[in-house]
Amino acid sequence: MAEVLTIELETLPVSVNDIWAVSRGRLVKSEKYKLWKLAAAWQIRAQCKGKLVGPYALHVELRAPDKRARDLDNFSFKALSDAAQDAGVIENDSKCVRLKSKWVESGPAVRAWFISTTGE
Repeated sequence: MAEVLTIELETLPVSVNDIWAVSRGRLVKSEKYKLWKLAAAWQIRAQCKGKLVGPYALHVELRAPDKRARDLDNFSFKALSDAAQDAGVIENDSKCVRLKSKWVESGPAVRAWFISTTGE
């Protein structure tokens, strides 16, 4: 049976459109992104005691805070994977071999499953 780490977060990840900012003519990680990632990494650490080593699949359910149209792919993977790596629950986000995401009507803002694919 595959090892699965399940997490729930209180807020949506930062959109990929908000990850980067320009400072003094250079592209840098935005303060909004750094603050979200730090808070998310703490929540992830508190929920997951294990660590996935090797390839994994990431399945994500997101609940929007309102009815505005949003691009699912802008919120699903980058920031969440970075926070999980910072939390130490995945070896490296480059090990992700499969992605799946969807919007849901109820539940936490983020529910995600990191599923080991070692041995598939």
